[in-house]
Amino acid sequence: MPLIAALSIAALASTPPPPPPIVIPAPVDKSPLPLLESADGWPALISWNITDARCNDGALDTAGVKAVFRAMSNRPIRSAAQIIYRFDIDADGRPISIESDGSPGALGQDLPASLAASRFPVGQARTRCAIRYRVSAQAVGAAAPRICSLIR
Repeated sequence: MPLIAALSIAALASTPPPPPPIVIPAPVDKSPLPLLESADGWPALISWNITDARCNDGALDTAGVKAVFRAMSNRPIRSAAQIIYRFDIDADGRPISIESDGSPGALGQDLPASLAASRFPVGQARTRCAIRYRVSAQAVGAAAPRICSLIR
């Protein structure tokens, strides 16, 4: 018993190991995102428009790109102003390996699906393609009647 008691006392008397180092995460950018504004108030029609499309060998014909569903918003939206999708096109005109440089948010969740369903000219495969979408807000009252009928 004296040996066990001596070992127990020695264990209690020893210094505890140092605590693990404190890891401080990098600061988070909390600056406000741009506010989308409609021309004459809310509700507004939110849409994504292609502003640039190209591959490593030149401009990309976007006639076959599927339209993105337009969404309604009853209040101003803070959102990233644009998003870029990068992809390749196989010889059948299908976009493959689609990747984005960020997230379009809830109102743009159909963007990657519409791009995946799109078809480009058939023939030669193309590489390192990119499509840039920019989000816009338009007052429902100012939208074309054809567009308003689609959202009813």
